[in-house]
Amino acid sequence: MSVWQVPAPAGGCAKRRSRTIGTATRAFGCYSGVAKSSAESHSAHGVHPMTDTRDIDEALQRLARENAELRGLALATGVILTQLLQTITLREMNPQNAATKVVTNAERAIEGFTPDPDEPYGDAMKARAREAVKQYEKQLRSVLPV
Repeated sequence: MSVWQVPAPAGGCAKRRSRTIGTATRAFGCYSGVAKSSAESHSAHGVHPMTDTRDIDEALQRLARENAELRGLALATGVILTQLLQTITLREMNPQNAATKVVTNAERAIEGFTPDPDEPYGDAMKARAREAVKQYEKQLRSVLPV
């Protein structure tokens, strides 16, 4: 939405008007007739709106790259964890029971975890963690003797 900032007269009040909606509201109790764009007003105060789509595209590319790097880190961590769990459970007298114990403890820990109330995606995080435990269980049991 484009907003026009009207500078305050010598008395010291201002008006904001939405150009797209066409409504006017009283900001500080009076109106002035000289219009100044919000971009001009923000520039005068050191705030610059992002108008160049290249900036947005670069930011999206940077976030996509960071996401790919984090996914790579998660993949490596998962592979190492699976290898360790397989090695540990294979050394047990009953590898299937050892795997069950590991998975059950992980599921209980996830269910007992309470995300921060300010976390907007806490439920999604827990759901993905439950899925990951099932994935690790499948990978772990795939190499264990039956």
